[in-house]
Amino acid sequence: MEGAMSSQTMSDPASAPRAPTPLAAPWLHGAGATILIAMGFFWLGWGYGYVPKLWPIASTQTGLGFGLGWMVVYAATIVLLVTAIRAWRKDHARLRIAAVPGAELWRRNSQSFRRITMFEGIGCGLVVVLALTLHRPDLMAAGISLVVGLHFLPLGRLFRMPIYYGAGAAVVVGDLLCVALFSGPAVTVAVGIATGAIFWITAIRMLLHRQGLARELGSGIDEAAQVSFRAAPRKE
Repeated sequence: MEGAMSSQTMSDPASAPRAPTPLAAPWLHGAGATILIAMGFFWLGWGYGYVPKLWPIASTQTGLGFGLGWMVVYAATIVLLVTAIRAWRKDHARLRIAAVPGAELWRRNSQSFRRITMFEGIGCGLVVVLALTLHRPDLMAAGISLVVGLHFLPLGRLFRMPIYYGAGAAVVVGDLLCVALFSGPAVTVAVGIATGAIFWITAIRMLLHRQGLARELGSGIDEAAQVSFRAAPRKE
């Protein structure tokens, strides 16, 4: 009977078990890193921008260290963004060469992704309303960061990227510690710098992990992807 079932499965492709859709994770490291770097810049800017409220001298002409700090943030952002965008474009080309159904992956995940993003936006809006209603603007950054950190947990499951679990958990723990240890504008400074740093560290880890994935997938695919990208006509 087992042989008959096996022969029936082979003769009937529709009844044969279908191979699972390829994981999206190997192709999303460049895109994810790019988004995390941009988010990290936003949070670092928010936190660092509140430094003059703690130390007013930082906003005067004598606060040279404050200005140099901004220059370091800008320079690091440019370098990281250029690196991540190049990785994103190579991943997109490699996706085509490897014949991974990117459109199908997006169709399967887009509804859940939009739902997660929608709840994130609603959560951030509620935090703003509560912070203003309760006259606690000092907790606004921490509350928004908490929502953003929590939204990485379902994203990690959706895209099968465990690194998002670590990033989300680190942001949530960091927010709770900042609220417990600081008060006033110092909460915003600490939350902004901590959240931005976590996002940048996660992005760098993703880019490094992406290189390992590229080697596992085969250098031939990577080289073909680069050739395909260079030869692809540009849209005007």
